Amino acid sequence: MNDFERRYLDILQRTDYISAVARPGKQIVNIDYFVYNVRIGTDAAPIPNNGTGQGLIEIQSDSDFVLTYISGGNQLAVNGPLVFNYSALLQMQDTGSGKTFFNTPTLMPLVCGAGGFPFLLPSPRVLNPNTNLLITVNNISGVDLFGCYIALHGSRIFYAS
Repeated sequence: MNDFERRYLDILQRTDYISAVARPGKQIVNIDYFVYNVRIGTDAAPIPNNGTGQGLIEIQSDSDFVLTYISGGNQLAVNGPLVFNYSALLQMQDTGSGKTFFNTPTLMPLVCGAGGFPFLLPSPRVLNPNTNLLITVNNISGVDLFGCYIALHGSRIFYAS
């Protein structure tokens, strides 16, 4: 870690934000921006109109993940561009606890941002190491989806052993 990174980490550790999400009594040794991604549906196996697709995101075992933004988009043709604000319903579930992120599957634009800009969560969500998130997409668009891309933006917090 260089001098700038050490100073930045020192500043971050003193903020109310980090102290609110960090594990009590643990010493933070590093904080890195990170994105967990999943693609649901492929060119060979698209999510059919009125069909459902699922993907899994596995949170790495060496750090907590503090989720702060969600973004997503859909591909309507093989090798086509990403389309934002499209008709698909999204649900995310922590398979360990069974907790869902939304009370009911929610239109992607309402929880994935608009026009390619990510959705800022009103409060960060801390995901423990080894958490598995099941992402379910219900295609209500009227066409097949050749890829539904979801990106979870945030920070990985590493602690001293």
